[in-house]
Amino acid sequence: MIVTKGPAVAVLPFTNPAKVVPLDAFADIMTQQVASSLGKFSTLRITPRALSANLSKEGNAIEAARKAGTDYLVTGEVRPMGDGARANIQVADLHSFTAGASS
Repeated sequence: MIVTKGPAVAVLPFTNPAKVVPLDAFADIMTQQVASSLGKFSTLRITPRALSANLSKEGNAIEAARKAGTDYLVTGEVRPMGDGARANIQVADLHSFTAGASS
């Protein structure tokens, strides 16, 4: 089913700020899982992965996402934690988000 109405959500590729190489694959999997899980909601339009990846390469992903017609921006990062890893996920409402404010 293709949804043509409803809020658009972009899931940016999760980052690995600690630069722990094994976490790169975990970051990719987490990005895919979040986008897939959100895609199960029939009222949401999920931005295609290629477009989301391009948004993250922009100098200001928030402004680029707004220009692309995105309503919500999901970002995340993975970090090592003990013998495993932890993922931090954030959602920004681009209609109310302002520079310098946290979501």
